[in-house]
Amino acid sequence: MLPDWVSKYIGIPYIPKGRTASGLDCYGLAIHVLKFEGNIILKDELKYPATADFSKEAEIAIKSHLESYWNEVESPELFDIAIFKIHGIKSHIGIMIDHLHFLHTYQGADSNLGRIDDKNWAKRLHGYFRINR
Repeated sequence: MLPDWVSKYIGIPYIPKGRTASGLDCYGLAIHVLKFEGNIILKDELKYPATADFSKEAEIAIKSHLESYWNEVESPELFDIAIFKIHGIKSHIGIMIDHLHFLHTYQGADSNLGRIDDKNWAKRLHGYFRINR
């Protein structure tokens, strides 16, 4: 069973570099969920401009986190980060809700609940990561 709070994060519009509840990108969604539901502060290091194609800049920021304060884990838990490759670039993240479900948003889709075993996401999964606290 999913936590009750998950529903309030479903349907938020996607906005590139969005950082408010009126519109979020995948990183902004992670910032909000982790802060307000997990009491975890995720640094906002994505300094890219809000353009249509910022995947390389997102990859650089994700790489910085991987090197500094995210540790890879085998089995995901609530509030772990799933990193996905889009067109071969580690540029998309989701927030794990349990071992199977994750919250995310992407261009062309409001925030939604995904499943790791969905063939479209399973083939893109790079790994699961836990934030050092």
